[in-house]
Amino acid sequence: MRLQPYRCESSDPTYNAERNLEGRTYYANPDTRRYFKARILSSGEYDSGALFWLVESLPMTHRNDKRGFRYRVFDLCGNVIGKGGTADQFHATSSAALKALRAALKDIDPVAVNRDAIASHEAWQSGEYRRMREWLSALESNRAAA
Repeated sequence: MRLQPYRCESSDPTYNAERNLEGRTYYANPDTRRYFKARILSSGEYDSGALFWLVESLPMTHRNDKRGFRYRVFDLCGNVIGKGGTADQFHATSSAALKALRAALKDIDPVAVNRDAIASHEAWQSGEYRRMREWLSALESNRAAA
């Protein structure tokens, strides 16, 4: 995972989200967006790159005849920490979702959120490395026994 502050990669919101979230989460991946029929309408970094946000539209029905709008906020590890709209509740316009996003960002402490995310990711990674060392030891033992 590329753990670095977010930054403006492009004025195109979709490309900006793809580049910033690549390797951190599937969220802005073209295949994921296509599957959910999602469109990224705006995106950007917040607080010197400590958080990344986007506003998206999604179909409200299976026929895709009406769309709803919501925001998402991501920590440095790509975890969704702010959810502006659930399956049951979307905003009627992208402007309303953006307004709700701005209000939500005021209530998030980016330093605390990212400290927790990094600690969690570190613990997970150390477990992954431990499992791979054990696997390599077993492989080495099997080769020596053969």
